[in-house]
Amino acid sequence: LFRSMQTGTHKGLYHSLQKTLKFFQTFAMLELAHCAIGIVHTSVLVTAVQVSSRIFMVWFITNSIRQIQNEESVLLFLVVWTITEITRYSFYTFNLLNHLPYFIKWARYNLFIILYPVGDRKST
Repeated sequence: LFRSMQTGTHKGLYHSLQKTLKFFQTFAMLELAHCAIGIVHTSVLVTAVQVSSRIFMVWFITNSIRQIQNEESVLLFLVVWTITEITRYSFYTFNLLNHLPYFIKWARYNLFIILYPVGDRKST
């Protein structure tokens, strides 16, 4: 993302991030185990859909179709996923500290209303 900001273009962003992106999105499959054993109190099914959709997007769409790798959609899904993860892990952290600000709770349960259609629309 910083490379795109420095060069002023999203071209080559996927190429420069693909190994890291593939690693972390694949590693996210551990979240299924976290749900299954109760570390995170979220539905295994919901988590499976979220994780598998990202893996599908990274491995089977973006990795397989070369033309997509330089599209704006790569930048967009990276930004959307980043905002989502910052919000989610902020929620978990503040919750563990027993000090959950209203905005973090609101963002955790409402940002998807904006982010999901934006990410979905740009990926088509």
